[in-house]
Amino acid sequence: MNTEIHAYIDESVKPMRDFRTLRPREERHYVIAAITVFQSDAQNLRSELQALRNQIQVPVHYSELNRSKRLHALEVVSEFTDWEGFIVETWNPNTRSERHTRDKLLKVVFPDLAQERGVSKVIIESRNINLDEQIDGVHYGLDRRDTATLTSLRSKQILKQELVLVHATKEEEILWPADLLASSRTDALCHPRKNEYFAHISHRVREIERVRI
Repeated sequence: MNTEIHAYIDESVKPMRDFRTLRPREERHYVIAAITVFQSDAQNLRSELQALRNQIQVPVHYSELNRSKRLHALEVVSEFTDWEGFIVETWNPNTRSERHTRDKLLKVVFPDLAQERGVSKVIIESRNINLDEQIDGVHYGLDRRDTATLTSLRSKQILKQELVLVHATKEEEILWPADLLASSRTDALCHPRKNEYFAHISHRVREIERVRI
C-alpha cells in the first residue's frame, strides 16, 4: 500500500455581487482548494471520476455544467471516500491583484499541506497555455510564480519538509473535485443566490482557513 499523500489544487476568484441587483462589484474573493489523496487510492478515484464524466457526457468542470448537472456532480463527488478537502481563502473581499493574492494564499497552503497534512507532492492546475514549453521541468509564464513562492518559503526556512511541485492540465481527473470545491466556495462567498452548490460538498471539507490580504 502506497501511503504517500498528494494534494491536487485548483483556484477560483470571483467578484462580489450586489445583494439586490446582482451586478459585479470591484471587490473579489479568492479561494484555493486542495484535495488530498493517498496514492494507493488515486487510481480508484480517477476511475470513479471518469465514470461520472461518462455519465453526464460533459467535462466535470464547474463553469461548464448547468445547474442540474452541477448539483449531480457535487452530490456524486461528495460520496467518493478516497479524498479530503481543505480550503484557504481571503478573509474579506478585496481589490488586490490576483498575483499578489495567490502568492499570499500559497504561502499558507504549501507549509500547511507539507507540515500539517503530511503531503509530499502538490499538483496544481497549470495556468499556462502551452505546457510543452519548459526547461528542466519548470513551465514558463504564470506557473513560474508558484515555483518562486515555494523556493522563497524554503530559503526562509518557513517550509522545512520536502515538497514536490508540478503543474498539470485538467486531463488529471483529481483536479476536477478541486475545481468543484473552489468554484462552489467562491459562489457561496460572492453570490447571494448561489449558496446551494457549496452546501452539497461542504461536509467533505476538513478545514477552511482565512487569510488577511
